[in-house]
Order: sequence, then structure tokens, then C-alpha cells
Amino acid sequence: MHFFSILFFMILMASSSCSKTVSSIPAPSQSLPFYKGFDTLLFDDSIDPLAVDIKAGVALNPLQTQAIFRERAQLASTIVKVKVTMLTSRGKGNTLMYQLVLKPVDRIAGFPIAMNAFIFNIDRKNNGFGIVDSLQGRLVGKTFIAFIRNYRKLDNSKEFHFYLGADHPSTLKKISSLRDNIEGDN
Repeated sequence: MHFFSILFFMILMASSSCSKTVSSIPAPSQSLPFYKGFDTLLFDDSIDPLAVDIKAGVALNPLQTQAIFRERAQLASTIVKVKVTMLTSRGKGNTLMYQLVLKPVDRIAGFPIAMNAFIFNIDRKNNGFGIVDSLQGRLVGKTFIAFIRNYRKLDNSKEFHFYLGADHPSTLKKISSLRDNIEGDN
């Protein structure tokens, strides 16, 4: 039975398009923002290099990093702990694309998740491509804190973009503190 589940999943993955799958995070598409401007930096479909122990070449201004973290946590439609359950690749050279499957483990903040998995297609245009390409199979089994935000496309359909941060107690503490302040202000 498990074999057929995996086979069905692989067939489903092979037949899906190259765009990101639409999430079940509730929100009418007309009320969603378009994916542009500063949001393309906050939810840039990437993985924090420090979350995968890549420290070379990472020189960040702590004040800038805190401001970006705060903005990302406040704007996310949902923040959820996820586990990488599968990573596949298609194509070669310039057409190489990875499909990253993330299983929600625990919702931390934001809208409830009505999905068994998030599927992200990462090609050379995505900021996360370099990390995924260099680590490949070593990502499977790893956990992250996913900051996910819903957006409206020009045709009024929905898409979502993400940022994967470190699954670390200090990250969870910062998120909790920020979310408490937001809810206390309202």
C-alpha cells in the first residue's frame, strides 16, 4: 500500500506544472496583495544560509536582519514548522528544477494549515536554488520554520511565496514575542 501511495505521489508530481502550487491558507484572492516590491525580498523562495550551517560569505548587519525578521513575521499568512520529506529534480543545466516537499509539523502563528504538504518548485530564478543545488539530498529530514504568505496573481488566482528560516528555539521565541506585540496592539 505504501508503494502505491509513493507511486501516486510521484505521478502527481511529474504531471504538475512548474509554478508553485496554490495553498489552502484561507483568504479571498481580491484582498491579497500582488507579489512585488519589498515582499519579493521578504518572501523570496529561499532558505536562510545559517539554517543549513552555511556561514561562509554571510555578513549581515544585525539591526537590518532584525528589522527584516520582524517584517517577515508580521506579514506572513502563516508561520509553520516544516520537515523536508522529499526532494526531486528534473531537467539538466539551465532547465534544472528541484521540487521540494515540506510537511507541516506544527503551526506557530497565522492561519491554520489545511494541507498535508507544501510543494515548492525551485528553478535557477529562485534565490534558494544555490542552497538546494549544493545540499540536495542532505535537506531531506531537515526541519525549518517556514514563513509563508499568500499573494494574488494577475488572473486573481492565488499563489504563495516562502522563506525558510532556522528551526531553533530562539527563532520561535522571537516569533512569539513579535506576534504577542501585534495582537496586543490591536
